[in-house]
Amino acid sequence: MRGVGDRTVQLLEEAGYKSVEDVQREDEDKLAIKTGIGIKKSRVIKAGAQHFLQNEWKPLEAARKKGVKRVVFASSNHAVGFYPRHHRIGTDVTARPDSRYGKFHVTNVINCALTNIPATHDIEPIAADAAGGAFGRGAHVHPALLCITNACKFGLARSFKAAVKVTSEELSAEIAAAYMRRAEGLLLAAKRAKRLTVGADETLAALVQHPNATVVIANDAASVVKRTEIASAIAEGRACTWTNKAGLGRMLARDEVAVCAVIDVAMAEALRHAVGVASAMRSGTLERSESTDQNEDRVSGPTEDVSKCLEER
Repeated sequence: MRGVGDRTVQLLEEAGYKSVEDVQREDEDKLAIKTGIGIKKSRVIKAGAQHFLQNEWKPLEAARKKGVKRVVFASSNHAVGFYPRHHRIGTDVTARPDSRYGKFHVTNVINCALTNIPATHDIEPIAADAAGGAFGRGAHVHPALLCITNACKFGLARSFKAAVKVTSEELSAEIAAAYMRRAEGLLLAAKRAKRLTVGADETLAALVQHPNATVVIANDAASVVKRTEIASAIAEGRACTWTNKAGLGRMLARDEVAVCAVIDVAMAEALRHAVGVASAMRSGTLERSESTDQNEDRVSGPTEDVSKCLEER
């Protein structure tokens, strides 16, 4: 809601206001006196409440009545307008608004999506942020099966201070989808930055020149996986399988792509992690690491898939 930050929310709750409707019905003078925020601020909050109820709440309520499970909010390019014009950005970058207009789009969309819906609607409230750069109110969930199960039972409700109706299967699927979107964004970012090679010949040459490059292999690739350079990348853990040749081709504006390579080290590492988590979440093989570093994920699915692919070929 416009004009309402964390401190203002606290003051409103302490004054006994439990919903946007309560704020809207209250007189401006009484609102100012009960909360101690002053008449000018109370007018801003009243206007924000009216705007929310008339322009933002109505489509959500209509979606709920029609049984819609997910609402997509459109934003503006001004939400990321502070990046330099020559700087290429992907689909999962951190928001950097270039004006108050841009900041409004960032906060309005995220706050509506992640704060208001869970408290008042039956619409699916979960939106996974694999890049960890979204604005607004959120909760960190480790992408491990036990952590996801506990989050669905009580963790999310405790974090959001509201009922969150989601099963572990639904949350796992959402996290997997978010990581796949991140992986696609990283692949396209590498292409725009000219740090991606596409096709068998270019990929083999890149692996010779860039020994730390990561190979992306379509799951229906043929004899190309037997090539020495690609087999070495698989053995060293610098490869991942992802979709089929037609799927990779659609991403990279080709008819079909059997293999490609990301030669940027940072992008390659992030890509392997994203594909690994998504694949493991879908197959149920991601577990919490037992090592001393509890922040690391232990992924068994992607490596096994690549090795199996190599053996079958």
